[in-house]
Amino acid sequence: MPMKNRFIASPTLSLAALCLSAFGLFATTATAQDAAAAITKDTIVELDKALVAAKEGTSEARQRLAMRRVIRDAETLAKSHADAPDRFLALEFLFRAYQQLIALDDAVEHRKALIDTCRDLVKAPDQFADLRLEADLLLSQADLAKNGANAQARGEALRPFVARYIETPMGAKVLRLAMVMALELGDNKLVTDLQEMIEKRFAADLAMISFQRDKLGGQVFGAPFTGSFENSQGKILRYPMDALGRLRERLMEQLPETGRPRE
Repeated sequence: MPMKNRFIASPTLSLAALCLSAFGLFATTATAQDAAAAITKDTIVELDKALVAAKEGTSEARQRLAMRRVIRDAETLAKSHADAPDRFLALEFLFRAYQQLIALDDAVEHRKALIDTCRDLVKAPDQFADLRLEADLLLSQADLAKNGANAQARGEALRPFVARYIETPMGAKVLRLAMVMALELGDNKLVTDLQEMIEKRFAADLAMISFQRDKLGGQVFGAPFTGSFENSQGKILRYPMDALGRLRERLMEQLPETGRPRE
């Protein structure tokens, strides 16, 4: 009878094989992660440099070709990070790049690509509110124009727009933007509502006070005397609340007409 070769697996060899297998799996995963390295602000800086260089072409045709090449690189970058939050950095670059390309070549396909980019960019969470803001506004204005919206409809569309950003770090910027647009539309009710929002949230903000003084002319707006101030002797004075403004106003509202003091 022929003899059968029998091999007895050593426990040490089995453990070594298992370790090598696990290491191989880890190496594969690490390689895949490296292939899709995170998009950073430095990545966008490099894309911006490439876009600037593209616009230095000797002819418009060369400029368009070079700009489309940079845009394709950014699109590939965004697609490779389709499920990662940092894709919004690439999308914001694409938003700006398409606007510059349209300024050079106002083709329908470029406009469509810009709108599609806006629709993807507005999905960004509030942590990227600064990236999506302008795309959100452009998309809103494009939809209003498509529907032939009048001044009243445009004013009403500003309310949800403000609501989407009022609780983000872009709250003050959005209120200023909406105020300018409301004034241009002649929507006095919206202007008043925006003033109330400013008074509640940014009344003591010096930049906001300056903005209102510039845009609202001689109108009266709330600027409560609260906060910490340094006098000419270097002493810090703190006023935690404005005890004269709102309190007096509410007391006056509760008093009957005959019991009110003369102004």
